[in-house]
This record gives sequence, structure tokens and C-alpha cells, in this order.
Amino acid sequence: MSPITHGMIGWIISQPLEKRRDRIIVTAASLLPDFDGAGAIASIDYYARYHHIFGHNIFFGLLLTLIALKFGVDKIKVSMLVFISFNSHILGDLLGSGHGWGVPYFWPLNKTIYEFSSPFQWELDSWQNLLVTAFCIVVIIIIGVRRKRTIIEIFSIKTDNKVVAIFNRWFRSEG
Repeated sequence: MSPITHGMIGWIISQPLEKRRDRIIVTAASLLPDFDGAGAIASIDYYARYHHIFGHNIFFGLLLTLIALKFGVDKIKVSMLVFISFNSHILGDLLGSGHGWGVPYFWPLNKTIYEFSSPFQWELDSWQNLLVTAFCIVVIIIIGVRRKRTIIEIFSIKTDNKVVAIFNRWFRSEG
């Protein structure tokens, strides 16, 4: 699944949280498992061998959860949503990364690779992934209109306010 889609899903999961900082932490948890894909900078072989290993296991998810417990404002809620957000990444990869991209969820204790098979697994460039991404965009627009914030808040509150104003002009009826 695309990192952009992972990020959108994480941000949507973060919506019960009041503080922007907490929403950023939960959103980050949906993206950080892919740090193990940075090996592509070194070589494509490194990427092929180690992507979906170091960041795609329950112990990394528990580490992220503990970090959220330390740095979150609403510590318990943030920690729970971080663990959910992390696991949404794992589920997204199991569904939408294509054949041969399983996840060793209990690594390093157990090196079993978990993988879905068709029809519950599809390629990265599939219509299913595009549909999930489109659905996330629609949900983000709805949240923008109702809660006056979008995923753009992660990067800039000022720009987010402008995006929300545009959505309100498009989707709110006058009178």
C-alpha cells in the first residue's frame, strides 16, 4: 500500500484526539513501519531483503506504543490509537502490497511470514488500493467540513485553514 494511503488512514484513526500533537503521533505510527524501506537508498537488494522486516513486527509496534505513552498528551488514548494505527499499516501491507510481500509479524522470535492470498491480497497498483485511497480522501474532506481540519494540519495549520475554507465554500449551502 502507498505510504500516502497509510498516512491518510493513520490520520483518520487519530480523529478522536483533541490535540494536534497527538494526531501527528498517531499518523506517524502509520508511516514509521516503512523506515525499513529506506534501505533502497543503499541498494535494491537491501530493500528487497529487509523491507517488511524491522518495522513490520509487533515489537516495533509495541516500541511505538511506548514512545506514544511517553510523548502523547492524552497518553492512554494516544498509545491505544498508535497501536491501532501501526497495525493498520500491517493490514494495509498484507492486503495491498502484492504477492511476495508478507510480514514476519513476530520477528525476531518467529520468522514465519504471514501473507494473504487472493482475493484478500492485491498488487500495489490495483484498483483496490486506488479505491481505498479515494475513500480516504472522501473521509478527509468530510472531516474537514465537520471538524474544520484536514490531514494538511500535519504540515501547516495556516494552509489547513485555507483548505478547510475551500471545502466549506464547496460543500456548505448558504441559507
